[in-house]
Order: sequence, then C-alpha cells, then structure tokens
Amino acid sequence: MSNLKQQARLLWCDAEANSIQLSTRKGVAEVVRKASRAGINTIIVDVKPLSGEVLYLSEIAPRLKEVKGHFYPQSFDLLQTMVEEGHSSGIPVHACINVFSEGHRKWNRGPAYSQPEWQAITYEGGNPPKFSLMQDSRHETFGVFVNPIGPAREYELRIIREIAHRYNIDGIVFDRMRYPNLYADFSPISKMAFEKWIGISNLRWPDDILILSNDEKIIRGRYYKEWLEWRAWQIKNFAGDAVHLVRSINPKIKIGVYVGSWYDTYFDVGVNWGSENFHPGYEWMTADYNKTGFAELFDYICTGCYYPDVTQEEARSAKGNENLSVEAACQLSMKAISGASNVYGSLYLLDYKQRPDKFRSAVDMVLRNTQGIMFFDLVYLEDYGWWQILEEVFTNDAIAPHDAND
Repeated sequence: MSNLKQQARLLWCDAEANSIQLSTRKGVAEVVRKASRAGINTIIVDVKPLSGEVLYLSEIAPRLKEVKGHFYPQSFDLLQTMVEEGHSSGIPVHACINVFSEGHRKWNRGPAYSQPEWQAITYEGGNPPKFSLMQDSRHETFGVFVNPIGPAREYELRIIREIAHRYNIDGIVFDRMRYPNLYADFSPISKMAFEKWIGISNLRWPDDILILSNDEKIIRGRYYKEWLEWRAWQIKNFAGDAVHLVRSINPKIKIGVYVGSWYDTYFDVGVNWGSENFHPGYEWMTADYNKTGFAELFDYICTGCYYPDVTQEEARSAKGNENLSVEAACQLSMKAISGASNVYGSLYLLDYKQRPDKFRSAVDMVLRNTQGIMFFDLVYLEDYGWWQILEEVFTNDAIAPHDAND
C-alpha cells in the first residue's frame, strides 16, 4: 500500500437519485464492479438522505419506503450490502448521513413532521416579525432542518453511534451538518443560548441580529457578526462531539465532511470549514471567528467546486468573475484548510452534461490542485456513460490519503 500513489478518488452514491439501482444486491455489485474497473478507491453511500428515512436496518430511524413511485424493499440493507460488495473488491466504503435534515419538503415526509419541536425556526420578515417552522418556511430549501442545539441533537448522535457500532464501515461522512440558511435558527432555545453566550439579557429579537426588509434586503443588527460566530460554534461543537463519538467506537473509521467551496459566503449556513488558523479578515467576521474552524477535526473535507467553468480565465471571460471556477474553488479550499485536513475537490457532473472534454479538464484541474477528487454523483456517470472516461483518466492505481497509514 505504501508504494501506491496517494490520490483520493471518491464516488458519491446519492440515495434518492439512485434508489432503483441501489435497491438490490445485483445493482450494488454492478456499481462496485464499474467503480473498481474505473479506478475509484472510495465509495460514499448515502444511507440517511435529507428525508431522514434511512436505507439500512435501523432500530432508531424510520425506513425509506418510496421514492417517486418506486417502493424500496424494506428488508434490504443497502449499507451492509455495499460494505460486503465493496470489501470483496478491495474498495473502502464510507457511510454518508445528512445530519440535520429530517424531512423532505416536496414529499412532506420525515421524522421532523412527526416531531415538529425538532424543527429549526425561521425568521420570515414582516412587521411585527413572523417566525415559522421549517416545513412552512417561505425560504427555499428541500430539507426540513432541525435545530442543531435542540432536542434532535441527541437523536443525530444516536444515529451516528448506531452506524459506527453496527457496521464494518471504513469511514463516515457528514453532509448537511449545518443550518439551512441565514434565517435559522430563530427559536426561543437559540435566543436564550445566544444571550447567555454573549452575556446580555432582553435581546431585541430579531432586530439585534438582523432585519429582513420588505424588499428582501438584510439590515444588520448590532450583534450580527457575533451571531454568525455563535452559529459556527454550534456546528463545530456538534462536529467535535460526533467525531469523538465515532473515534471512541472505532478509531480506524475515517471521518469526512462535505461542504460548499464558497468559503467567503458559507457563513450563511453557519459553517466555518476552514482551519482554526485561517483568518482572511472578511468584513463579516469577528476577531475570533477563525476559532470556529473545524478542519482539524476531520480526516478529509470534500469541497463542492460546482462550477461549469474550469479555469479562472474561462470564468472571467464568461461571467466577469474568476472566482466562479473550479480552479479558484480548489485554490480557496486548499488555502482555507491550510493542511489541517485532506482536501478533495468535488465535481457536480451535471455541470458538464454533453461536454465530456470539459469534464476531463475539470477532473485534471481538481487532481492538480487538491489531494483528490469526489464525483457527484453516480447517477450521472451512468446516464452519461462516462465510466470509460474515468478508466482513461485513472491509468494507475492509487490509495486515498486518508487510508495511507492503514
């Protein structure tokens, strides 16, 4: 193993998009066979999608029963099957969970619907200000998010514990370990916790944080920056507890997280995925915002470099902004994480539909600028017939850096 090139090649298998393909052992085995032939060295399988309904045999969470008219077999354990098939082909398998999403707004299903007290509370604007449950929010989001410090917090840790304890997984990946947007969580629980953290009482709510004007503009309150820092602390604190929990069960399990690469605006979902030592001094940051960085906690971070333009020059020409490119996203990811964790640039294959040459260029850009690549998603490799491209790109075997010392 030590003589192999270190280059992560991760394939993400979304639960909703691949529900038919991944509903039988034959289908799973076929995916693993293609992945092995294409040079993939880590498979990420989504077993707790945003509906909160799972695709493994859980004693805690409800099962995913139906996706767009397709009824998922209730006795089929996708996670166990993927582990068995992956290991038989020598491919590590990492389980993905959508941490704080417990419902699907289009399906009107999920644990958050039966447990509304779990849901994040969103600020909807208005005078007097209006607040609503996530399921009723006018702010656009597919998932029904729960409050990271509310009663669902322990439930999420129980899910993580169950997977890490019961399955012989090689890794676990946290997705949607965040707030849904800038307008959550404005619950009484969060108000009291923030007041305690900042050391004041009788906070004007939400005016001291922000006001959403009638024309949808954000007017910052006097504690706006502190609120951004506090929310980032809540995500980091949960991440720390989750990582410690997994390592206490099995220290060999590798732990990753997915985030968007747009670091300069990612504060709107309450996440600082950079290193504790990275402080670029953006105007919305407090002096201590860098301390909320959670990169040091993880073995790897997948940053979504989701742009159709590959080079900075292309983006500058097409959009007048070189930052809207795979190249710039990779560079920012590496700079923000600063060696605290392995960085795997991630591509959204839909961005390159009917443009296989551009896809090749994007793959090359990511591999030249980060320590590996994550492909989102399996369904596009299948639909576009791009397995052959990966076989041509990955001509040599490689081991993911997160597995290099095993």
